Amino acid sequence: MPYKEDAGIRRVLRRMRANKITFGQAVEELVAETNLLAEMAFNRREFKDQLEHKLIGAILHFYQVQSARANGLSKWTLHWGREADRSLKEFRALLYHPVRGFRDRRKAAMEVLDIMLAADANYRRGAQNTVMRDYKLRLKEPIPDGATDKFHRRVIGLIDDALGDDDKIGRK
Repeated sequence: MPYKEDAGIRRVLRRMRANKITFGQAVEELVAETNLLAEMAFNRREFKDQLEHKLIGAILHFYQVQSARANGLSKWTLHWGREADRSLKEFRALLYHPVRGFRDRRKAAMEVLDIMLAADANYRRGAQNTVMRDYKLRLKEPIPDGATDKFHRRVIGLIDDALGDDDKIGRK
């Protein structure tokens, strides 16, 4: 059975196709009719999944850079460093995304970070395997021990900068 909102959406789209309203007017009507922002808000599980997705990409690329540098390699380090930075920027942007049903963004982000710390050996191994595959050689040096702390301090800094004292930004 179609939702009541579906009929409203179809009505607005018909009016737009008939050139009775502009695209901008149609968007305004759709947002007003469907309460689109509330529907886009993440629940706690979705929020943590999205944060984890971004952090996994960031930590893998970060470790690839650290591994390559420890072994005197430089060909892919700039690319991997940029990918890590991009993933961290997307992580920071997600901290502002609307959420529903919970207030503790900081706690959720820190839980994701703790989960990743528990699986750190897997991320290190995956990054080293990627470096070995891309450079087609065996690595002599492992990822430096301080790399994990450096990454986690950077992520905690992003969380602190984004959320400050108020972690209730964009709550629905």
